[in-house]
Amino acid sequence: MFEVLDRAAALVAMADSSGALTYVNPAGRAILCLAPDQDVSDIPLIECMAPGVRTGIAEAAIPAALSSGAWSGDCVLLARDGAETEVSLLISAHRDAKGRLEGLSLLAQDMGGWTRTAAAARVTRNELLRRSAQHITIQENERRRIAAELHDGLGQSLGLVVSSLENIADLLEQGELKKAVECLDRLNPKARDTLDELRRIAMNLRPATLDSLGILATLSWHLREVEAACPEVEIERRIRVDESDVPNCLKTPIFRILQEAGSNAIAHGKADRITVHLSKAQGVLELAIEDNGRGFDPGGSTRNRRLNRGLGLQSMRERAELSCGFYQIRSAPGKGTRVSVRWPVSPEEFDLDRPAAAEPEAQALRELQVCAPENSPDLEILHNLSVCVACIRSIKNNG
Repeated sequence: MFEVLDRAAALVAMADSSGALTYVNPAGRAILCLAPDQDVSDIPLIECMAPGVRTGIAEAAIPAALSSGAWSGDCVLLARDGAETEVSLLISAHRDAKGRLEGLSLLAQDMGGWTRTAAAARVTRNELLRRSAQHITIQENERRRIAAELHDGLGQSLGLVVSSLENIADLLEQGELKKAVECLDRLNPKARDTLDELRRIAMNLRPATLDSLGILATLSWHLREVEAACPEVEIERRIRVDESDVPNCLKTPIFRILQEAGSNAIAHGKADRITVHLSKAQGVLELAIEDNGRGFDPGGSTRNRRLNRGLGLQSMRERAELSCGFYQIRSAPGKGTRVSVRWPVSPEEFDLDRPAAAEPEAQALRELQVCAPENSPDLEILHNLSVCVACIRSIKNNG
């Protein structure tokens, strides 16, 4: 029997009727920090429990086991070196044929792994709730911005067009054909400006050129728009990729991150020079936006930042992470800001419409390792991201 108990992965211990230990298996000795050949007969069972639970074990658990034959519940064991281990404990009472107590046996399963898993799950849940709330805030702010653009720009322009058309109708009813024609001539450029404004808003929401012309043409258009709107800002382009180097699934994240980083550089950083890098090297696609603006402390309290900027930084990070990119921001007061995102560019790994390759999470981790130094703590995060990608693919393929 003891050979079987010696091979058990859980703690198995026995005590005599006085509560002194008579046997502890190797797994139990490891938990209690006992030497393999150490005599345990002088160790009371109760001393194997952490001080905080001894009263409950002595006054409730053991009496319950003596009364009904067994007791089970959570407990904390105390090792000889002072270490504590959370366990799920079963105490059984053994009696002879006449009902006399022969001893007690203990079976304890280490719950530390389960506890850590539960704690990690709580952290993940809280993070998901936090991100969900931020997504709602970002979404509402974007809706508010669009509503303001439609009301203050397009709405007023259309209001003027409607008013002019009503005036023209009145002139026609009065037989003032010449004045009606003159009014139409004045209205024509305003209508064209309104149409241009509508196209601008639509392009900001989703540039049609992303689908028709590609990411390089879209970036070129956007940077020209920025230069036209902010002539005092010098923009340097360092585009070192071909259209075929950028997977379709990364084109929208690249555009949005550039759009947000450039907006932050001008609106908050007050930069007058912005450099845009887009390059590919050693299987990694990198986007970087540098500016010579005011800079800030990325680790500082959000209370010291403007809300919109904080949401913008979070939006860029989430776009990068959701597209399996490695996001970094470097900044310091008075030293400008550099936002960079790196993606491995294997289409099989990042096009979720493609079938998953064998062992996708392992392959994703191998490719993501190019984005972080060896032994970097970021690799654990990258591994979690690769597992998430595998889960997403599994849901899509089985859905």
